[in-house]
Amino acid sequence: MYDTNPVNPNQYRYKGKGATAHWETMKTLTESIPVKGGEPVRAELKYTRHGPVVFEDKQHHKAYAVRAGWLDTGCAPYLASLRMNQSKNWAEFRKACSYSRVPGRT
Repeated sequence: MYDTNPVNPNQYRYKGKGATAHWETMKTLTESIPVKGGEPVRAELKYTRHGPVVFEDKQHHKAYAVRAGWLDTGCAPYLASLRMNQSKNWAEFRKACSYSRVPGRT
């Protein structure tokens, strides 16, 4: 959850509070979504450094983004899943899981 800039809702607070706040500008993409039998719908997609914004509460100056841990540098869940699929026993499966650095891993 981010505080958004009341002066510019396309900016969110990253580190700091009050006068020391650092505002970052969201990356914004505009997409045209075709609609069968109708006019295309314009969609504005916003992204923070941690992931896509899934909801904005403009009245309270908040933006909610989803962070995908498996997209971090060094994570390769697809390759780890290949090792998991090729495991022949529990020990091999557990070792294969260590290559997947996703949030649900223990």
